[in-house]
Amino acid sequence: IKELLLYFALLLWFVVPSEAQPTIFASQIEADENENVYIDVVAKNMDPIIGIQFAIEWDQDVLFFFFEEDFSLPSTGDNFNISDSGKLRFQWFGDAYTIEDEQVMFRLRFKVIGEPGSSSPINFVEDNTSSSTNFVIEVISSASQLMDVDFQSGLVDVNFPLSTDNAPSPSVATIYSNQPNPFQNYTLIPFEIVETQNIQLTIYDTVGRLVFQQAKQFTTGKNTWRIDNSLLPVSGTYLYRLKSEHFDYTQLMNYNR
Repeated sequence: IKELLLYFALLLWFVVPSEAQPTIFASQIEADENENVYIDVVAKNMDPIIGIQFAIEWDQDVLFFFFEEDFSLPSTGDNFNISDSGKLRFQWFGDAYTIEDEQVMFRLRFKVIGEPGSSSPINFVEDNTSSSTNFVIEVISSASQLMDVDFQSGLVDVNFPLSTDNAPSPSVATIYSNQPNPFQNYTLIPFEIVETQNIQLTIYDTVGRLVFQQAKQFTTGKNTWRIDNSLLPVSGTYLYRLKSEHFDYTQLMNYNR
């Protein structure tokens, strides 16, 4: 009888599926130096929720953060901010919402600035090093209960050998690195375009905060965009982005006051 009971217990163990672990994870990818990459933050096996928050950190010597995009949860205002410690804080609170299985909640865009062979984890963390309030990891179910969620880090590995930069095709435009670099008073970005078009310049600091943005129309041929030091709040490394309908170019520059 004991053997029979054990047999049925084992049978039930294999027949009755166990409840899948709710999981939030980030992409694991390989990339080239100077490449723009996207990291997806994905939910899996999630019950309906009314709240979620966590911070994300990365190696700032390997990845330069642009911004988040493709946010798929119902908008509840400002869901993202960069803390004093340089981490990206995410929070969402609202009416009960079901995150579909394997749903991309949002996407992070980075520029790879690390050397070939380097890597950066994409970690889900609390943010307790900021001068502002502590920011814990939590997911709240529609029953107002804290959920046990498995957070799995992402990873960006920088490939060998060194790749080419992200310059557009010469048939569209030719963009040169800013000169001088580093600079004190101003720097110039020379470029040539094959047709008159509107071009937008955007400048970000080392944690992805927007510093400056402006759009201008440039005519066919040789042009320059001047960046004065008055646009930059402090000395340091910045990322500038030139974008038009035909190209999207990014590069680093160094300002030494």
